Amino acid sequence: MEIGSAYALQVCLLQIPAMVLFSWWFNHGSKEELAKFTFTLIFPYWDVVAVIMAVFLLTYTYQEGKSNYFKGSILTFSYLVLIAGFFFVPSASNRTIEHDDGLMSKFNPLSLLTRST
Repeated sequence: MEIGSAYALQVCLLQIPAMVLFSWWFNHGSKEELAKFTFTLIFPYWDVVAVIMAVFLLTYTYQEGKSNYFKGSILTFSYLVLIAGFFFVPSASNRTIEHDDGLMSKFNPLSLLTRST
């Protein structure tokens, strides 16, 4: 279990920031190209919920270093809740945003990079 925790920590602290910096450095085009090819840290809501839930569950199960049926049933139940959440979440293509001028448009996270202020 310690190998998995160390690898997850390495990904969070080293690889993800390195990917963001490399994608920022590598793109030397217009703003539209930058928005199309840049690795951003804009994640959907349920992905963030799943990661936070995984952190709490890992902490809970890792405290004693032992497992039992109760901890296993909690992990199974939380997995089923996440599956149901991902299954019933509305599609990202159906979401709209209201801009300052009152117009509604489809939500595209990468459009935040190309919007002129």
